[in-house]
Amino acid sequence: MVTRAFNPPTDFPALVELLNHVAKADGSSSTTEAEQREQVALYEKYGQFQQWVIRHLQNPTSLVAYANLFKQPETPYAEFTLATRPEFAREKLEEALLDMITREARQLEATYISALVDSKNQRLQTTLLNHEFKPEGGFRLMMMNLTPLLPKVEIPARFSLRTYDQVNNMKIMVEIVNRGWGDLPGHKVATENVDWVHQQPHDSIFLLFDESSKASGCVSASLREDGQGRVDAPALIPEHRQPDLYRALILLGLHYLAERGCKEVRLESWGDYDSTIAAYIDLGFKTTIHEIGYRLDLL
Repeated sequence: MVTRAFNPPTDFPALVELLNHVAKADGSSSTTEAEQREQVALYEKYGQFQQWVIRHLQNPTSLVAYANLFKQPETPYAEFTLATRPEFAREKLEEALLDMITREARQLEATYISALVDSKNQRLQTTLLNHEFKPEGGFRLMMMNLTPLLPKVEIPARFSLRTYDQVNNMKIMVEIVNRGWGDLPGHKVATENVDWVHQQPHDSIFLLFDESSKASGCVSASLREDGQGRVDAPALIPEHRQPDLYRALILLGLHYLAERGCKEVRLESWGDYDSTIAAYIDLGFKTTIHEIGYRLDLL
């Protein structure tokens, strides 16, 4: 079978069909063409992005396998996605694509490669472990139904809060984001063009400062037109990563949304510690998607 570059004008429908075929086999979540196009546009905006496909020999409108590789200039690692039809497992397509991904990542001078794999996809996890990948972090999409009976927000006395419209300093925002998320798997390096800061009300972004007025963390909340709310998993600099602070910042976002009539809240967690996930669950969040991170050092 021949690997070739992804062709956007013709390959998106076949890609979605492949990804949903794999998801059905593994009991994981399906996707749509709109979601895939949005993801590709985001990758292409922020770094070097490559995609490859392997066509079905008997059915040229169908894909047997797909792989991509993303490298942001400011980061030492490259991220990849890999999907193959389970019925072609004997063809060793995953192994061949992994060799290609590793080779391309080295050309981009990445020091390691990483991938997120659905927790139900045991087949791909086994392949990665057999190729000396090691588990590292993960992603969770968490949801909760919001009620007015929220616990009180309790910020430790040594900290203070300000909204972004009170601070109005993008350099401080970038510092918090990069120090608070930068070392956790799944996060990209932020620049002064932090899109989500410009796209939502500045009174919905809360910044945390310690007793010396040093920027220590942040959380933001947003409300869609259909009434669904979103709270970003808080960013906290390493020395302040405590479950009680994560809980307090999440509650701050939940109160903001509840005051605006929100009934359902979405939370995306990238690379959070188990103790942080436990704090989210304690507040009422339930995991709907769980992906495990895997990493392979190239040096």
